[in-house]
Amino acid sequence: MEDAKKHPDFEMVKNIMEPIHGERGRNALGFYQWLAMAASGAGWMSHHDTLPTYFPVNQGIHLPNYGKVTAYQDHIPSLMSGTVKEWDKIIKLLIEVKVTKSDKSAFEAVQHAYPDSMIIDEGLGYVQHGFAYDSPHYVNCKLMSNSRVIHMSHFSIKRAVEDGLYPRDKLIKEITGNRFGFKTRSRAVKSFLTEW
Repeated sequence: MEDAKKHPDFEMVKNIMEPIHGERGRNALGFYQWLAMAASGAGWMSHHDTLPTYFPVNQGIHLPNYGKVTAYQDHIPSLMSGTVKEWDKIIKLLIEVKVTKSDKSAFEAVQHAYPDSMIIDEGLGYVQHGFAYDSPHYVNCKLMSNSRVIHMSHFSIKRAVEDGLYPRDKLIKEITGNRFGFKTRSRAVKSFLTEW
């Protein structure tokens, strides 16, 4: 939050977000992360539920696509890169599209309204969405070797439970209110990474 407050557009974004999502609501914080990226020198951004798997140092230092904002999972900002100038440009467009439900929804609106403002590069396979199991406890190492990060969204966790691929399936039954594995997501991810 402190980095976001350093951005010159922070007060304007706060005045839009606060009445809708509260001062520190999850969706308000989603918008603030964009400001924080620009204010802190830019580079790579990932969501809190996105973990590194294999990220060569040279790729971390040299931004792809000459620093143009690049998303690696369509409109979902699970992993993105860009220069300060590019992040600032996207921030202006996020405000301009007037979509305030979430930063993901706003970014999708920008993607459709201004397709040349960014690069969507899913072809590299940088983001593995969810557990890469072929069957329970058998990791697809080929999928994992191509990824740079693994995005453990609520959607992918729920899908793993439904498909019988949640690595800590006993915890689903043992913990009240954990029907979809959300309460034990961190333990499940740790188990998956250990099995990998």
